[in-house]
This record gives sequence, structure tokens and C-alpha cells, in this order.
Amino acid sequence: MPGENQFYADNEKNSEVKETDIDLSIAYELKVKSLPEDQWEDQAIVFFCNDCEKIVAAEKNKNAVKFTCAVCKGKNISFGTQKSVNNFFRLNEGGKRKK
Repeated sequence: MPGENQFYADNEKNSEVKETDIDLSIAYELKVKSLPEDQWEDQAIVFFCNDCEKIVAAEKNKNAVKFTCAVCKGKNISFGTQKSVNNFFRLNEGGKRKK
């Protein structure tokens, strides 16, 4: 194999290449977990009101997995872990969207 690194596509027609000869180090990157395994399932769920554009308390609607904002009574609610909501909506430390 010429050079130190080589990448073969799935549609490579060369059937003589052994899987052990394929260098996949450039195909993906391993990252350290941001939370230890024992803390991962204990994360609290937060609710983000898309109308108020901030993290709010929410009330669960009867007989459905839908929520209503306790502040504006809007039904456009997203939810997830604190970290995922902060990252997705680009929130500041106060829980409001960065401008």
C-alpha cells in the first residue's frame, strides 16, 4: 500500500484487500464521555418554551405526552437534558437564547 494512510470506500472493487490492512483511524474520532456512566441516567429533564424562548416549568397535558408552558400557556414546548437543550437552542447561563 503506498503511503502510510489509505482509505477504501465500500464500493472498492479490490477484493484482495484484507480488513486488517485498512486504516480506519481517519474515518472516525473517539471522544471522552462528558459524563461518567453512573451520572448519565440521573440527569434532570428541562422544558424549553419556544414562545417565551427560555427554560420554564411545564404542565403535562392529560392523556398525552404533550406539555404546556406554565408562564404563557403555550404548547410549543421542547424538552431534554439541561446540556442537550442548552446546546441545541444555544442558551446562556440564565436559560435564555444567546443574542
